[in-house]
Amino acid sequence: MSLGLNVFHLSTSAGAALLGQDSSSARTLLDHARSAASEARRAGVARVSFFTDTLRVKSLARLDLVHELRDAIANRQIGFRYAGRHDLASGQLTACVAEMVWIHPLRGAIPASEFLRIAESTGLALSLSQAAFSWLQEDYARFQESWPAHARLSFAVSRHHLSHEEFVADFERALSQGPIPPERLELRISEHHLGTRQPGEFKSLANRGVELMVENVGGAGAPLTWLAHAPVAALQIDAAWSGAVRMDASALRICRAAVGLARSFRMHAIAPGVDDPQQCKRLLDIGFDQGVGQLFPALALSAAALEQQYLLSPELIVETARKRGV
Repeated sequence: MSLGLNVFHLSTSAGAALLGQDSSSARTLLDHARSAASEARRAGVARVSFFTDTLRVKSLARLDLVHELRDAIANRQIGFRYAGRHDLASGQLTACVAEMVWIHPLRGAIPASEFLRIAESTGLALSLSQAAFSWLQEDYARFQESWPAHARLSFAVSRHHLSHEEFVADFERALSQGPIPPERLELRISEHHLGTRQPGEFKSLANRGVELMVENVGGAGAPLTWLAHAPVAALQIDAAWSGAVRMDASALRICRAAVGLARSFRMHAIAPGVDDPQQCKRLLDIGFDQGVGQLFPALALSAAALEQQYLLSPELIVETARKRGV
């Protein structure tokens, strides 16, 4: 649904509980159905989710995870892994793409998709995004001599941060005071969130040298009017399409359309999931000029950051276990 330059993406979630099987009480039955609907929304499925005893256990586990996520943000237990983005023709590094990593002391590595979804549904997304950018600045200051010359530092902005009234001011203040030069920064915004802000609101950041990249293109349909007025430097296709480009005719058509859109606006066309030379050649032939994937060498900075800063100490593991009664 669109209203002017604003685009709203609506989705429905349905949960069900069975009378006599899940409960005989109307109040409890509604509570169980509500839990099932929350599970459907969390999983992003289009079908009805039915209540089960397993679902109740999962809900309790996620409740624990919410408290632990709040502590992880406060104590900086979440860090970054850096993936390199490269020019597909020359192999030259063009950007260091920051991807959030949470190594939980008891649960191990928690997928970013899981804890970001929890953050969005519990009101923690804004504080996580704001804290994450400060961590990014600390990383840059710490590893500044290791950053490859001319490669941008790419940071994904959450929808909640993007919609915050102080979004532009937040970054302008940070760039004025922090170690990251504006001309080295790239902000990634999902195609799904383009209508959150007016396109002209990004121009002050662009005038300072910050580049804007729209990712996950090919899902919701990027609004052309918004793209025509926003200072966007690059479009990145959704990984599902670039990964299937050699086997799926629909994926091929969507990739070609994305490249055509990028060229019409004089933007870079970026493909994620570039994992082998044949796929790289295919994407080059279509017109993509940059890519991210296993074909390219890992950044040494990623391993250094994890080893030196984000693997938790034995003392912290013991303390976390004590709090949970393990």
